[in-house]
Amino acid sequence: MQINKKVAGAWLVAIALAGSAPVSAADLHGMKDTVAYQAYASEPAQRHFYVRGDVGIGRHALGYFSQDDVTSNGGSFIQNSFGDTVYIGAGFGWQVNPRFRFDLTGEYRSTAQVKAMDNLTAELVGPAGTLQANTLYQGQHSAYVGLLNGYWDLFNWRGFTPYVGAGIGFAHHRMAEFTSSSSATFIDAGTGAVTTQLSNGVAHAHSQTNLAWALMAGTSYDISPNGKLDIGYRYLNLGSGISVTTGLIDCVCGTVGAPLKVSDLEAHEFRIGVRWQLGNEPRYADHRPLK
Repeated sequence: MQINKKVAGAWLVAIALAGSAPVSAADLHGMKDTVAYQAYASEPAQRHFYVRGDVGIGRHALGYFSQDDVTSNGGSFIQNSFGDTVYIGAGFGWQVNPRFRFDLTGEYRSTAQVKAMDNLTAELVGPAGTLQANTLYQGQHSAYVGLLNGYWDLFNWRGFTPYVGAGIGFAHHRMAEFTSSSSATFIDAGTGAVTTQLSNGVAHAHSQTNLAWALMAGTSYDISPNGKLDIGYRYLNLGSGISVTTGLIDCVCGTVGAPLKVSDLEAHEFRIGVRWQLGNEPRYADHRPLK
């Protein structure tokens, strides 16, 4: 009986395939992973934006107080106090890659109580005698601060990401509601008579803007796929040199005094905030998906 040529050809192909190594499910799974990885790796690394909100407490420090009338007569400041402040801020940021990010922040700093007392001892010629005077200044300081910040996220361990950062921008200060209270005693060189005079004054409100910069360190914690709790420390320099001044000081005695000046104002701060990433969780081309 003659065998059909087509049937024989089919049998030969079946025998050849049977002799080859079988394709297992594992092989098919591996091929699937390879294809998925190649497709994933071909996607460009994504850049993601985020918003943030922060609250904090700042403890102010300063170089010194000065006032031209006191300085020109050989006086100095013997007491000073610049109170703490509470601030609230918000910002918009850009996660460039898993290690670097930038954000632009703005904040309002609540009023801080300011006090200073000067001391002046002078020998007068006309009338001849010794003048001893003290003036107490009291008022309030507040500010708006805007910064462009950069951060380096060091590593991630169980949801914690420590970081360091720096920022530069501006500080808009306002000195307001300042009063002065003076007590002056004059001892006449000829007669020895003692004269005491009390006077009060008011300093005009004054605003000015200075360069500001900051250094930060802290850690964030992943509270959700898109949310991070941020806790950290910030050193904030609110202006070098003459940082902020009051307006002219009007005395009820009829004279006009020079402004009270604050030099080298800075703050050491503790803050806590939340960062929220906009959109999906970031994916980067060098990360292979889990099986």
